[in-house]
Amino acid sequence: MDKRLPLAALIAGSLLTSSCAQLQEDISKAGVGGAAIFAILGDRFCGEKHRGACIAGSAVLGYTLGHALERYLDKEDKAKRAKALDQAVSKGGGPHTWSNPETGNSGTVTVIANKQRKEQNQVKVLKGAVKTVPPTDLIGELYRVKSSSKVRGGPSTEYVELGRQMAGNIVHVYGKVRGKNWYSVQNKGVIVGYIHGDLLEKMVTTDNQPAPQPTPQPELAVAQLESSTVDVSIECNTVQENITVKNGESGTQQVTLCRGPNGWSQV
Repeated sequence: MDKRLPLAALIAGSLLTSSCAQLQEDISKAGVGGAAIFAILGDRFCGEKHRGACIAGSAVLGYTLGHALERYLDKEDKAKRAKALDQAVSKGGGPHTWSNPETGNSGTVTVIANKQRKEQNQVKVLKGAVKTVPPTDLIGELYRVKSSSKVRGGPSTEYVELGRQMAGNIVHVYGKVRGKNWYSVQNKGVIVGYIHGDLLEKMVTTDNQPAPQPTPQPELAVAQLESSTVDVSIECNTVQENITVKNGESGTQQVTLCRGPNGWSQV
């Protein structure tokens, strides 16, 4: 059985500070494609205020995306490294480079293999509302609602309207229905309906922008939920990372990262 930890947690060990507010600042400084790497980790860490941006120190202590030369990297190096890794897994290809003239340290991240695998996942859905959970390509990222959108109980206009998302809202997408331009939307790990793809756009952030956070949604009671099984297709990238430090020492490592409901995870 694979032991998976969210990539956000794996990276965040190198960004650890004493407060959630400072963590959020560090993540924003990294210029992350927040929807890809620093995905929603839940208010069990730092509370609703920092959902989607804050990472719990207790979840990552002693377990980072380690590298033999990491001890030579300062805070700015680690932020730049995180951004390069995010670009690699979300965009593919490479090399995606980073460098810090202040320290003389630099690195590259390159995707050297991309594969798809299929498996069955257990998911929670709104009881009596979400009528079907068809085969899905996992995404696990944040999207912006482009215009007022109906949330439906299935991936077609034939399904009943369950509610609406207003233009500008940020939603957490579980995945894209295979063969259809419909996306399943989740609220704290629960699939709450489907939105047509023409009404959504992937969140993109640039340097110095704060990490995006999903628009708060109503709390869900346990009695409102039921379990369902979904056939999922999962994208996996094997990346090769090289770090070179000021003294000329360099090192290379390879890791495999796969998409999940909450972003990318190391497997």
